[in-house]
Amino acid sequence: MDKAPDTKEQESVSADGDPDREPRSKAVYYPDESMPFARTIPEQYERFAQIREDICLDYGYNTARAYWGDLDDLFYWAIERGKDPLGLSAKDITQYIALLRRRKYSENTIRRRMVVINKIMTHLTQSTGDLQED
Repeated sequence: MDKAPDTKEQESVSADGDPDREPRSKAVYYPDESMPFARTIPEQYERFAQIREDICLDYGYNTARAYWGDLDDLFYWAIERGKDPLGLSAKDITQYIALLRRRKYSENTIRRRMVVINKIMTHLTQSTGDLQED
């Protein structure tokens, strides 16, 4: 019992399958939740992080991962330009989309990013509406 219960082991063989060669050591794979995958967000942007998480929780793994990456890219794009990621104007969004086109992103990727931008703006609108009703 020298291995952690959450890890999976897989025996490796030589790269070319030659039985005379010594196989590589056993590879240990860790659970996905133990692997770092996201950059940390500065404390003053915790609201953005919370909204991003709220949006991603509603979707399956692959969609959530894509949306997370899209929002992460938008966040750092805004920060690099000295803009508040939750206060982007229509002009800012147009500039961001133009950048994606210059980077030669596919139209499907651009469309997905526009969808997630709309989701964050809708979330902001709903949350400010909730605050005004209280």
